[in-house]
Amino acid sequence: MLVMPWLLSGPSGPLGEVAPRLECELLEQGLIGAELALALGEAFGIKTVHARHMTTLDLCALACAQYEHAGLGELWQMIETALLEPDRRLSLALLDGGSLRYESGTVYCSTTDRRRLAQFRAILGAHGLP
Repeated sequence: MLVMPWLLSGPSGPLGEVAPRLECELLEQGLIGAELALALGEAFGIKTVHARHMTTLDLCALACAQYEHAGLGELWQMIETALLEPDRRLSLALLDGGSLRYESGTVYCSTTDRRRLAQFRAILGAHGLP
């Protein structure tokens, strides 16, 4: 999954025509339609392949589903807490009897499964969490 934040900018004439329609379609439908994709292409000389609007909540729900599918649901809860509520404390029990705890910007893991611990460390590291 690749997430790319973006900013639409350009000459005020074409931007004024496209921006309200883009916002309306993205917020109401989530995905731009063919007519708007064509209008973007004509206004800015670009080819739009796929554009979807996602709020932070939408993105978190999608990431949660992906992590749960991989058997890492508890780890996602830690990551989401660290990203969105960094001052909050969170403790969770793992299915193997271990535990995860988030406090003061750090995730602590207690498990006897070394492979799982290495996996957790790699994923947390990718999110910038010690």
